[in-house]
Amino acid sequence: MTGAETFGAVSLVPPLLAIVLAMVTRKPVLSLFLGIWSGAAIYTTNHGVVQTLDWLVSSIGESTFNAKIMLIVLFLGAGVALIWRLGGANALANAVTSRLDSQRKVGAATWIFGMIWFFDDYSNTAIVGTTMREISDEVSISREKLAYMIDSTAAPVASWTASITF
Repeated sequence: MTGAETFGAVSLVPPLLAIVLAMVTRKPVLSLFLGIWSGAAIYTTNHGVVQTLDWLVSSIGESTFNAKIMLIVLFLGAGVALIWRLGGANALANAVTSRLDSQRKVGAATWIFGMIWFFDDYSNTAIVGTTMREISDEVSISREKLAYMIDSTAAPVASWTASITF
Protein backbone atom coordinates (compact mmCIF):
# COMPACT_ATOMS: atom_id res chain seq x y z
CA MET A 1 0.00 0.00 0.00
CA THR A 2 1.18 3.47 -0.72
CA GLY A 3 1.72 6.29 1.73
CA ALA A 4 -0.96 8.87 2.41
CA GLU A 5 1.11 11.61 0.80
CA THR A 6 0.44 10.18 -2.67
CA PHE A 7 -3.33 10.61 -2.60
CA GLY A 8 -3.47 14.39 -2.95
CA ALA A 9 -6.92 15.90 -3.42
CA VAL A 10 -8.59 12.48 -3.29
CA SER A 11 -7.86 12.46 0.45
CA LEU A 12 -10.51 15.18 0.82
CA VAL A 13 -13.28 12.86 -0.39
CA PRO A 14 -13.93 11.00 2.93
CA PRO A 15 -14.42 14.07 5.16
CA LEU A 16 -16.43 15.90 2.51
CA LEU A 17 -18.57 12.82 1.96
CA ALA A 18 -19.21 12.51 5.69
CA ILE A 19 -20.12 16.20 6.04
CA VAL A 20 -22.41 16.29 3.01
CA LEU A 21 -24.13 13.03 3.94
CA ALA A 22 -24.64 14.24 7.51
CA MET A 23 -26.29 17.43 6.27
CA VAL A 24 -28.44 15.68 3.65
CA THR A 25 -29.51 12.57 5.57
CA ARG A 26 -29.41 14.04 9.10
CA LYS A 27 -27.85 10.74 10.24
CA PRO A 28 -24.38 11.63 11.52
CA VAL A 29 -23.35 8.15 12.69
CA LEU A 30 -24.13 6.56 9.33
CA SER A 31 -22.43 9.47 7.56
CA LEU A 32 -19.27 9.15 9.66
CA PHE A 33 -19.20 5.40 9.05
CA LEU A 34 -19.51 5.91 5.28
CA GLY A 35 -16.81 8.59 5.39
CA ILE A 36 -14.47 6.23 7.23
CA TRP A 37 -15.37 3.42 4.86
CA SER A 38 -14.67 5.58 1.81
CA GLY A 39 -11.28 6.56 3.27
CA ALA A 40 -10.42 2.91 3.83
CA ALA A 41 -11.56 2.05 0.31
CA ILE A 42 -9.37 4.81 -1.14
CA TYR A 43 -6.39 3.69 0.95
CA THR A 44 -6.77 0.03 -0.03
CA THR A 45 -6.94 0.76 -3.77
CA ASN A 46 -7.93 -2.13 -6.03
CA HIS A 47 -8.95 -4.38 -3.15
CA GLY A 48 -12.40 -5.75 -2.56
CA VAL A 49 -14.89 -5.01 0.16
CA VAL A 50 -13.67 -7.86 2.38
CA GLN A 51 -10.04 -6.74 2.18
CA THR A 52 -11.03 -3.16 2.94
CA LEU A 53 -13.01 -4.26 5.99
CA ASP A 54 -10.12 -6.50 7.08
CA TRP A 55 -7.65 -3.62 6.81
CA LEU A 56 -9.99 -1.25 8.65
CA VAL A 57 -10.55 -3.62 11.58
CA SER A 58 -6.90 -4.66 11.83
CA SER A 59 -5.60 -1.08 11.72
CA ILE A 60 -7.94 -0.08 14.54
CA GLY A 61 -7.15 -3.14 16.64
CA GLU A 62 -3.35 -3.18 16.20
CA SER A 63 -2.63 -0.26 18.48
CA THR A 64 -3.13 -0.55 22.23
CA PHE A 65 -3.75 3.20 22.24
CA ASN A 66 -6.72 2.77 19.89
CA ALA A 67 -8.02 -0.13 21.98
CA LYS A 68 -7.80 1.97 25.16
CA ILE A 69 -9.64 4.86 23.53
CA MET A 70 -12.38 2.57 22.25
CA LEU A 71 -12.80 0.96 25.69
CA ILE A 72 -12.90 4.33 27.44
CA VAL A 73 -15.53 5.65 25.04
CA LEU A 74 -17.54 2.41 25.30
CA PHE A 75 -17.54 2.41 29.11
CA LEU A 76 -18.19 6.14 29.26
CA GLY A 77 -21.18 5.80 26.96
CA ALA A 78 -22.48 2.87 28.97
CA GLY A 79 -22.01 4.80 32.21
CA VAL A 80 -23.82 7.87 30.93
CA ALA A 81 -26.65 5.69 29.57
CA LEU A 82 -26.88 3.95 32.94
CA ILE A 83 -27.00 7.26 34.81
CA TRP A 84 -29.68 8.48 32.39
CA ARG A 85 -31.80 5.30 32.62
CA LEU A 86 -31.61 5.21 36.42
CA GLY A 87 -32.72 8.83 36.61
CA GLY A 88 -29.51 10.35 37.97
CA ALA A 89 -29.49 13.20 35.49
CA ASN A 90 -33.16 13.90 36.14
CA ALA A 91 -32.61 13.84 39.91
CA LEU A 92 -29.82 16.39 39.64
CA ALA A 93 -31.86 18.48 37.23
CA ASN A 94 -34.88 18.39 39.56
CA ALA A 95 -32.72 19.38 42.52
CA VAL A 96 -31.44 22.54 40.86
CA THR A 97 -34.33 23.46 38.54
CA SER A 98 -36.13 25.59 41.11
CA ARG A 99 -33.05 27.80 41.52
CA LEU A 100 -32.23 28.04 37.81
CA ASP A 101 -34.91 30.30 36.40
CA SER A 102 -32.96 32.38 33.89
CA GLN A 103 -30.60 31.80 31.00
CA ARG A 104 -27.75 33.43 32.90
CA LYS A 105 -28.18 31.13 35.91
CA VAL A 106 -28.39 28.02 33.73
CA GLY A 107 -25.26 29.14 31.86
CA ALA A 108 -23.42 29.67 35.13
CA ALA A 109 -24.56 26.27 36.41
CA THR A 110 -23.37 24.65 33.18
CA TRP A 111 -19.98 26.28 33.62
CA ILE A 112 -19.78 25.19 37.28
CA PHE A 113 -20.74 21.60 36.45
CA GLY A 114 -18.09 21.67 33.72
CA MET A 115 -15.52 22.68 36.33
CA ILE A 116 -16.61 19.96 38.75
CA TRP A 117 -16.33 17.05 36.30
CA PHE A 118 -12.76 17.70 35.29
CA PHE A 119 -11.29 14.21 35.08
CA ASP A 120 -11.80 13.82 31.34
CA ASP A 121 -13.04 16.02 28.52
CA TYR A 122 -15.20 13.31 26.95
CA SER A 123 -16.92 12.38 30.20
CA ASN A 124 -17.34 16.06 31.02
CA THR A 125 -19.14 16.65 27.73
CA ALA A 126 -21.35 13.58 28.08
CA ILE A 127 -22.30 14.05 31.73
CA VAL A 128 -22.81 17.82 31.74
CA GLY A 129 -24.62 17.71 28.41
CA THR A 130 -26.98 15.00 29.57
CA THR A 131 -27.65 16.77 32.85
CA MET A 132 -28.17 20.30 31.52
CA ARG A 133 -30.06 19.52 28.31
CA GLU A 134 -33.59 19.64 29.71
CA ILE A 135 -32.88 22.54 32.06
CA SER A 136 -31.53 24.62 29.19
CA ASP A 137 -34.55 23.72 27.07
CA GLU A 138 -36.85 25.09 29.79
CA VAL A 139 -35.18 28.53 29.75
CA SER A 140 -34.86 28.59 25.93
CA ILE A 141 -31.10 28.15 25.59
CA SER A 142 -30.47 26.65 22.17
CA ARG A 143 -28.75 23.27 21.95
CA GLU A 144 -25.97 24.88 19.93
CA LYS A 145 -25.25 27.43 22.64
CA LEU A 146 -25.35 24.72 25.31
CA ALA A 147 -22.93 22.61 23.27
CA TYR A 148 -20.59 25.58 22.93
CA MET A 149 -20.70 26.31 26.67
CA ILE A 150 -20.00 22.68 27.54
CA ASP A 151 -17.25 22.18 24.97
CA SER A 152 -15.50 25.42 25.86
CA THR A 153 -15.06 24.20 29.45
CA ALA A 154 -14.51 20.46 28.90
CA ALA A 155 -11.11 20.24 27.21
CA PRO A 156 -9.48 23.29 28.84
CA VAL A 157 -10.41 22.21 32.36
CA ALA A 158 -9.27 18.63 31.73
CA SER A 159 -5.96 19.86 30.31
CA TRP A 160 -5.39 22.27 33.22
CA THR A 161 -5.76 19.46 35.72
CA ALA A 162 -3.55 17.07 33.71
CA SER A 163 -6.03 14.28 34.28
CA ILE A 164 -7.01 13.37 30.74
CA THR A 165 -7.84 9.69 30.51
CA PHE A 166 -5.40 8.91 27.74
